[in-house]
Amino acid sequence: MSNWYLDFDSTLYDTSSLTTDMLETMALHIDKLNKDIILKELKSLFNREHIYNIFNLCDYFEKKYSLKSNSLLNPVKEVIENGSKYVYEDVISFLNKLKEKNNTIQMLTSSTVKENIEFQELKVKGSGISNYFDVITITAEPKYTLDLKYENGIFIDDNPEDLENLYKVNGKRIIRIKRKNGKYSNKTLNISKIEEYTTLSEILI
Repeated sequence: MSNWYLDFDSTLYDTSSLTTDMLETMALHIDKLNKDIILKELKSLFNREHIYNIFNLCDYFEKKYSLKSNSLLNPVKEVIENGSKYVYEDVISFLNKLKEKNNTIQMLTSSTVKENIEFQELKVKGSGISNYFDVITITAEPKYTLDLKYENGIFIDDNPEDLENLYKVNGKRIIRIKRKNGKYSNKTLNISKIEEYTTLSEILI
């Protein structure tokens, strides 16, 4: 029996595909005939430098194009709430294996800014996998600064920076998942002792 801490975005959940679908949904509801032009505008603003909160982005474009209140927000929330299709195909079998061996399973996921915690909560709920976890932690603080017994934990994540810092605070076992379309898949991992896989099914439990 071990304590497993699993990241959510790009580890269990295809966040890149969700983002694409949310922005395309918005573009269709703003101007179906000029969808590609609108989509380009949406992509240029949905980032850390501009509007990095999907709900604020909906509000901004509702006002910009004089749309009815929630005419973008509601369709986008519907995409998120029906998010089980974004769960990677190897996730459920992996979580079942962890359960079968009586492991404690905790989700440890970051919300880059506090205003995005609601968005993260909605994604997790919409994914349909919440019931597999004993604890779900959504934090805007660095993962390696929390009140955890790192030396007793097995951590699975996709972010090299998080992984390297978890290693430095003496995590028991540190594992990188390098998904094909992951946000950090092209970033180098600088600590060779961190395990690295492309699927959860490769991990020995």
